[in-house]
Amino acid sequence: MSNRRLWQQVFVLTLLVLLLTGCGEAIAEPAGTPTPVPPTAEPTATPTPACMLECEVGTDEYSIGISCESGPMTIEHLQDEKTTFKYDSSGNRTEISLNINRKRTYQNTQNAYVIVGDISVDLVQNTANYRIEVMGGEFGDTPQVCKP
Repeated sequence: MSNRRLWQQVFVLTLLVLLLTGCGEAIAEPAGTPTPVPPTAEPTATPTPACMLECEVGTDEYSIGISCESGPMTIEHLQDEKTTFKYDSSGNRTEISLNINRKRTYQNTQNAYVIVGDISVDLVQNTANYRIEVMGGEFGDTPQVCKP
């Protein structure tokens, strides 16, 4: 093999090695003080209360629920719980008033709640007005209130 051909092969081989490996990393000069990137703000979720009072009052029935309680319960009717009726001159019922005063204890948690309130149903206008307060159990001494 001639000297010239050997130099050509060395030259081609060196060129291939340089092309395949690259010329190394370029060193970048700092361009002043870097600007800090503020952290992205994550949306703040509104906490859902673990326990809520749920009231449904209609002209013919009502229900009082406590979202964190379920299962069997005992109900103790306290003093002054009563239902009264009003009638028109023809003897037709026109209004129902219900005074609620009871203690409800859930057997699963042994949490006791005192439920007090008034429900007034106008049968002529087919409307219901109410105010119901529940204390105790998960609510502690802070009354939870249902009203229209």
